Amino acid sequence: MPPAKVVLLACGSYNPPTNLHFRMFEVARDHLHRLGNHIVVGGVISPVHDKYGKKELVASTHRVKMLQLGLETSNWIHLSDWECNQPGWTRTLEVLRYHQNQINDAMQSSGGESNNKRARQEKNLPWLPNLGTDEVDSVNTPIQVKLLCGGDLLESFGTPGLWRDEDIKCVVGDHGIVVITRAGSDACKFIYESDMLTKYMNNITIVTEWITNDISSTKIRRAFRRGDSVKYLINEAVEQYIRSHGLYSSTAKYESVISKSDSSEIMLSALNSSASIPKMIITEPDHAEPEQRTKKPKTNRRPKKVSPVSNEIEESEPKVKIEIRDNGTIEVISDKETTV
Repeated sequence: MPPAKVVLLACGSYNPPTNLHFRMFEVARDHLHRLGNHIVVGGVISPVHDKYGKKELVASTHRVKMLQLGLETSNWIHLSDWECNQPGWTRTLEVLRYHQNQINDAMQSSGGESNNKRARQEKNLPWLPNLGTDEVDSVNTPIQVKLLCGGDLLESFGTPGLWRDEDIKCVVGDHGIVVITRAGSDACKFIYESDMLTKYMNNITIVTEWITNDISSTKIRRAFRRGDSVKYLINEAVEQYIRSHGLYSSTAKYESVISKSDSSEIMLSALNSSASIPKMIITEPDHAEPEQRTKKPKTNRRPKKVSPVSNEIEESEPKVKIEIRDNGTIEVISDKETTV
């Protein structure tokens, strides 16, 4: 049986992309080629949509540009911004299906030709793998898109309510996954403890990364926030881009939207709690129109009483008034302090 042709696709935030994100592709390709039953013809990175809602997630325009800079030296890993250009967040299964369908269409339209440059140009799909290598052309077989991920994503299959059972079945059973192990995780044990994953375990490839590395986007963001060096942890061009745009710094602002219903729940929770009401600061986006900006109300501060015995300032219990405006902002008015 000839080796199966495979495209490795990885989804994620890439906030920011690190050297480890790109390294995963190299490790997976080496392992699959060493097994002798797969030929990796391409790699695709698909950054998540802005509406994914992850904390400190910068705009996809920045993440796409950083990935482009980081992949400049790779001749087989490509960027796909299709997921970013959708109306909202897209399930991983749909991302896999889209790229699988585009590859199938490109192969059919090429009529078996070894060069797919025309398909790339006509459909504006720069991520399409190069199907013109000698080892690929030797046998005209279909290409399977497999999900490339870390052990943490595999274990997320067991988080209640996070994945649909049907999606797990299709991702693992129809496409297949290649899992790069990480320190502290036992992928084989997790598969054993899952009936569904055990059923499709022949479509799961576990790759042990012996050169362990604990680089993560979270730690990179923390380093930028603290002013620490990130040299040799991320691509140098990516680092320069981050610094030139002021991303992830201690002064970086991340837009947060709180709906009126959410504001009501916060208010009721605070009123029913025995603890003091926390300060709630709502930052408006810089692009808001002048008439949309909230004006801070004028408040009269009650003079503080001084104890005649200790000569210390006596703090009286604050009187608090909470109002929710039509635009969804919360107004907390106290006789001691006002925060909007």
